[in-house]
Amino acid sequence: PCRSSEAVCREFVGTVQQSIDPDVVGLFLLNPEDGSLQLAAHNGLTELAGSNVSFRVGHGLVGWVAANGREILVEDADGDSRFPELCGPGFAPKFKAAIGLPLLTQNRVLGVTVVGRSAGGFSQDELRLLFIIANEGALYLQNQRLYEEVARLAIVDGPTGLYNHRYF
Repeated sequence: PCRSSEAVCREFVGTVQQSIDPDVVGLFLLNPEDGSLQLAAHNGLTELAGSNVSFRVGHGLVGWVAANGREILVEDADGDSRFPELCGPGFAPKFKAAIGLPLLTQNRVLGVTVVGRSAGGFSQDELRLLFIIANEGALYLQNQRLYEEVARLAIVDGPTGLYNHRYF
């Protein structure tokens, strides 16, 4: 693991994009400090990324998936009043179908990925493939975070937070 967490997130989004070719992929990571879900990597959510938006757990599709810790398939975003943000300006092109998948490790939500299409839906094979990718991605991201924490602790004194002799 020589990559950064940001590179791992971009790689995850690229894998989803190559696997099922959706119109939009977004990866939202849970910020443990304030409990918000922030956009970490995306393909096709340029407008949303520019606004630095975040979702609270329990609000919107992203928040619903994080709160419930399970996937959801929205087959008709226009006709589904639960998640009006899918038809809003940030999620462009306008979603016809969307999938929200949690990134889980040890029954903890690390984040949520949202995949959408402006026309058509998703097959059962695509859903199964996304589920596998999300599970593997969550493990990879968790390992990367642990690696970064160990690297930080090697040069920082835990109690004081100051750099140690090894750093200098």
